[in-house]
Amino acid sequence: MASEPGQGTETDKKVLTVGLFKYVPDIQAFETALTTQWKDIEPDVALRFVDWDCYFEEPKSDVFVFDALYAPQYIEEGLLYPLGKTIPESSVYPAWTLEQASSQGTYYGIPQMVCNEIL
Repeated sequence: MASEPGQGTETDKKVLTVGLFKYVPDIQAFETALTTQWKDIEPDVALRFVDWDCYFEEPKSDVFVFDALYAPQYIEEGLLYPLGKTIPESSVYPAWTLEQASSQGTYYGIPQMVCNEIL
């Protein structure tokens, strides 16, 4: 990594490090789509993608995609930031996907199904 998660680069532009679930069918297309959409929302914050594998490594980025199987462990270890009691547009997710993303009525993640382009 060029810098620690959350740290800028030589240009002092804000950088968000992102670890994607590397088993999606075309990770480069996924990164490109996220970057394009992100620029419209947060043009002053660059995305820097880092390699990681949720099956073999601890998270090493600001935002990371992982198998929901690990959600209870990550919540318990304090690796996930509490998002709150609701998730925007939660009706678009099947209820069973939201169960893994919450603990004691608080959400700690947003489920990613198949290859949605969400961050």
